[in-house]
Amino acid sequence: GGTPPTPFFPNIPRYQIVESLGHGGMGHVFLAHDTQLRRRVALKFMLREAAASALACQRFANEATILAQLHHP
Repeated sequence: GGTPPTPFFPNIPRYQIVESLGHGGMGHVFLAHDTQLRRRVALKFMLREAAASALACQRFANEATILAQLHHP
């Protein structure tokens, strides 16, 4: 494959990006370290192109709400 699309990447001081986990049509997922809770997390950032769509933003928010309900050991 070619170069992945550029993610919308806000500055979030609490997280340190460790590595890229993958990307798709809507966003880019990174493994990160949460410096406050001292744990590994996955962060997904919307692609700039997707962030321009109100429908895509709503789908992204819905996905985040569903994923927030999951509990991992």
